[in-house]
Amino acid sequence: MADISNTEKYKRGNTELLDALMWMCAQYMAPYPDNPDLCAHSFMSAGESAMYVLVRAGMAKEDGGDSFILDWAALEKRKAGEKS
Repeated sequence: MADISNTEKYKRGNTELLDALMWMCAQYMAPYPDNPDLCAHSFMSAGESAMYVLVRAGMAKEDGGDSFILDWAALEKRKAGEKS
């Protein structure tokens, strides 16, 4: 996996790309119909890498073990900040 030691760099990344990664993770890593924001380990390196980038960018949080929570409010706040 790529070295992502500069978190600020990823927080400034492409918002459309982060949006696409969030939707990808929501579709392929969220097996809980009652909590679509909770993403479980998918045992696919692409999903794990995408989630790692989202966590570093502040768009997701680790939920312990092998699960993550997507932070849709953070994405919307980022989009709103780009419009002003």
